[in-house]
Amino acid sequence: MPAATSRRYREDYLRMIARNTIKPLRLFVLAALLLAFAFTAVAPTSADETRTGAIDAAVEWLRNQQLADGAFSAFGDESDPGATADVVFALAAAGIDPATVTSAAGSSPLDYLSASAESLAETPGLAGKVALAFIASGADPRAGSGANLIETVETGFNTNTGMYGEGLTNHTYAVLALAATDSEIEPAAIDTLLSTQISDGSWGFTGATTEGTGDSNTTALVIQALAALKTGDDAISEGIEYLRTLADENGAIAYDASTAPDLIGDANSTAVAIQAFVAAGEDPSGMIEALTTFQNENGAFFWQAEFPDDSLLATAQAVPALALVPLPVFPAETDAQDTSGVDAALSVARQPAEQAADCVYFEITQHNACGLFAEFWTANGGLMIFGYPMTEEFVDESGMTVQYFERARFEWHPDLSGTPYEVLLGRLGAEHIDHADQP
Repeated sequence: MPAATSRRYREDYLRMIARNTIKPLRLFVLAALLLAFAFTAVAPTSADETRTGAIDAAVEWLRNQQLADGAFSAFGDESDPGATADVVFALAAAGIDPATVTSAAGSSPLDYLSASAESLAETPGLAGKVALAFIASGADPRAGSGANLIETVETGFNTNTGMYGEGLTNHTYAVLALAATDSEIEPAAIDTLLSTQISDGSWGFTGATTEGTGDSNTTALVIQALAALKTGDDAISEGIEYLRTLADENGAIAYDASTAPDLIGDANSTAVAIQAFVAAGEDPSGMIEALTTFQNENGAFFWQAEFPDDSLLATAQAVPALALVPLPVFPAETDAQDTSGVDAALSVARQPAEQAADCVYFEITQHNACGLFAEFWTANGGLMIFGYPMTEEFVDESGMTVQYFERARFEWHPDLSGTPYEVLLGRLGAEHIDHADQP
């Protein structure tokens, strides 16, 4: 897919983020999380290698499940646009262009979804999910998908229910698609996300607010949508606490509380809960370890211990979770990643590190955040805005001290010491555009 398309949606999403302020409550939660990390000594482990190995094995298994038309099936051999979208999310989260994953007949998941797009006119929720798949692939869900899926979502709003389509899950996928494309969202649609939260902090599949009807999957999805919209801090916090109550003795998340106190976690619920935690700026480490216990030797994930058969949905949902990528998923910018000229200092800085004194150590990526960079990270949005550190601090080829995080490059400007500008963010967007414009 054209690099410009990928860039445009990333930039649109970042502009949406920039227009919203960081809520004080969220900052407090993130600061508390950071302090908890800081005062807990965490020995470096092979956690990152374990996640990477699990992702690679799962992706390889998924590739082998592709049908002739490029699609994937949740059950049996019937092509399924929803399941295919889930696999596209997994591929994109793993850094793979879904358009390059083709069947023996030469068809990709996008070929199948494009051919199916017109049939989604009456299902705005599914249209939203498929639109998210095109966004994850760097394609335009308005024009590059065989139909204008965003228009399908927009015209599917029901003023009586305050939902796009039927049911809260479908509605939430629709809202996520609109948010990812910076499209106008009906205010009542956002109100619906907030007003359908149940008193225990959960959300349920249908949107009913009856006590006991909430579930982890719908709750996790709504949390990701609210996080993308930068709204509903209190609702997000209550939803996260509800998810915590569903952890079984191994740290896996159950579908709901119906079997409490004897909760039984499953791979699907654990995976989407991890995505919700990441979107909310919470640490999902314990759940990640639990999720890996659901993987079979062939790379596939199974649903529950009592049902060890390979599950396509469990496998597809596990990959973005292990990659720490919530919805909406955006494409990896592989077109700009020419590693032939990577600076040697950057290569060294990317290597797993041990915990450094007086620094915050993130076991998930095995990197530290120290000094002014740690202070800036905490004060300006932390995990939710910048993500985890991907390198240690290092001096780049220009002589500047920098550190890369998942969504930003921090730069130290000692000439601005004593001002609010001593730590600045790198101009990654401008650099990427300049790189793309080079012949």
